Amino acid sequence: MPDTSLTICLPKSRERALRWVCEFVFGQDLTRIKVEAGDADTIRITDGTKTITLASEFPVLSAERSTWAQQAPQEPLARLPAGDVMVLFGTPDIQHGDDRITCGVDLLGGIFFLLSRFEEIISPARDAHDRFASASSLGFREGYLNEPLADIYRDLLLSWIEALWPGWRTPDDAGGVAISCDVDEPFDRCLGSVRAFARTLGGDILKRCSAGLAVRRTLNFALHKWVGTRFDPCYTFDWYMDLCEANGLKATFYFIAGHSAGSIDGSYDIDEPRIIELLQKISRRGHMIAMHGSYNTFRDPEQLKRERAALGAALGKASLAQDVIENRQHYLRWDAACTPDYLFEAGFRVDASGGFADHPGFRYGTARAFRMWSWRTLGPIDLEQRPLIVMEGSLLSPLYLQMTYDQSIALTDQLQSRVMQYGGVYSLLWHNSELETAAKRGLFSRFVQSANGFAMPTGAIGGTGFDKI
Repeated sequence: MPDTSLTICLPKSRERALRWVCEFVFGQDLTRIKVEAGDADTIRITDGTKTITLASEFPVLSAERSTWAQQAPQEPLARLPAGDVMVLFGTPDIQHGDDRITCGVDLLGGIFFLLSRFEEIISPARDAHDRFASASSLGFREGYLNEPLADIYRDLLLSWIEALWPGWRTPDDAGGVAISCDVDEPFDRCLGSVRAFARTLGGDILKRCSAGLAVRRTLNFALHKWVGTRFDPCYTFDWYMDLCEANGLKATFYFIAGHSAGSIDGSYDIDEPRIIELLQKISRRGHMIAMHGSYNTFRDPEQLKRERAALGAALGKASLAQDVIENRQHYLRWDAACTPDYLFEAGFRVDASGGFADHPGFRYGTARAFRMWSWRTLGPIDLEQRPLIVMEGSLLSPLYLQMTYDQSIALTDQLQSRVMQYGGVYSLLWHNSELETAAKRGLFSRFVQSANGFAMPTGAIGGTGFDKI
């Protein structure tokens, strides 16, 4: 517990935005820090005898919204000489003295830029799914997408506080791991169509080059009425939970509870008997259930409410006493201008959509959970964001990076290292329907074991009979 009493003086014109940033930087310690606003155009942290002075340039939210784009960081970005850290606002000038540190970098403004997703508000760039893609981001252009820049800024400021006030000790965050599964296709959707079965079977042989998968799909198509999901290539839930449990982890499974855009929202209904049985199985084994907001819900608050109610009703039908408070958007569709508010108004308190579909990394500049910013009210709302760092599709899909397995391992190891260095949560999403081959199951197993620092002996994972065929 710090004995030193500190005061943080913020510019009046930026007080609300920077108070929110202080919440991210100091967490529970903020209750022991006096935060006030003044007329100065800098940020000062002081105990009356020693002072840290930070530049403060961003944001200017009182300006007309039509001019906000003029506040974007100037490219190319400058860098701090030590650590090669990008400077979003201000200048890379830092002066150290015995009783003061003066920093030309606008650290708090930079954190606001990252956490609030300001660039998504001012940029009209969108991909085919109406998403702000990583390729449109400053982080991609300037090469810091794989760096948790908000966490780096936070860590730098806290290190200066500890240097000037040795009695101040910020608790070290050990970091953690979160494994999740978006349940888009719990069952092979080919079962209802001979034509779809033939087309997919051809893909198993010619595209995926997996005779074993082709055999399993054929057996599933022919025998599912008698053997259930035994050979279903999408129904990997038992194996998935076995893997997590062997590593001391619990997964979160996100279920689609509505069809706002037709078949793109999956081929199941949340209240059908086989889904109810799956919900019961997941809960019985101690794993978590959350909502996967359907394709169009990111701009439809009423549809979000209907789907939350539908999932709640399905949980009730399964005799599971659980409130639906957590969500992840299907296709990671997100509109920073309204989606956080719509989720909050629909009754959600946690969202885990915070990653780019087309590239792993740090969309928000952090792997730490934080309270979200509302661009409708220009203030924080009580919706916690738990950023997504890696999705398997971003790495492997031909629509995105299409990495080799070795390239995927190298990148995820780098990201995991940075997450743990700054005490965040390494959030890994892997769809149950993307474990159809032994190679993919092996890669997912490697990711989980590496993330948890646990090396399992070969054959330690129970299965669904896949490897016997």
